[in-house]
Amino acid sequence: MDNAVVRELLGSAVPTALDYSIGFVLPTATNGVLDATLGGSGTLVTLMSQGILTANHVIKLLRTNKDVGLVLPTASKELHHVSFRSSDFSDYSFLSEG
Repeated sequence: MDNAVVRELLGSAVPTALDYSIGFVLPTATNGVLDATLGGSGTLVTLMSQGILTANHVIKLLRTNKDVGLVLPTASKELHHVSFRSSDFSDYSFLSEG
């Protein structure tokens, strides 16, 4: 495949993929300043129910933190802040081996 074909393919695929992608961040506050580090990513899915499909190592990392933030891709440049307590995981299904 030449570069033009690859660019065209990515140009049409990326906007669609963004509609189903989500990022996880691990928020911290230092001297009242909110910051975050990347915690992983996932894909919004509907199987038997709606949820986020992500890797086992991401689930393990998220469970070790008190708070988890979500990064929602958007065409807008407005900042947003969506988060939940990892203790709320009891309300969600996490399927992992081991």
